[in-house]
Amino acid sequence: MGRSGHLSNMRRQGRGPRPRDNGSHRGPLRKIVGAENLPGGRMWETLECGHQQFARCDLMGETNAVRRRCPKCKKGLPPDVKPAVSE
Repeated sequence: MGRSGHLSNMRRQGRGPRPRDNGSHRGPLRKIVGAENLPGGRMWETLECGHQQFARCDLMGETNAVRRRCPKCKKGLPPDVKPAVSE
């Protein structure tokens, strides 16, 4: 017998890779409402939910984005600052 049904057999037996859960394990996307330069060249971003985090960086510098995932919302933590009011 070949390996054609190998992965399916492993899943039925409770082994092997699990199917993805469509991103529910990640924090929700939030708009960036403010940014502040810190000494040392880092950026501190404020999200619409009121949480703050460092801007993502790579070798080229900060990555430009309109929205970022908020890990603090996923954990249910209170806001760092008063949330921005949308008008």
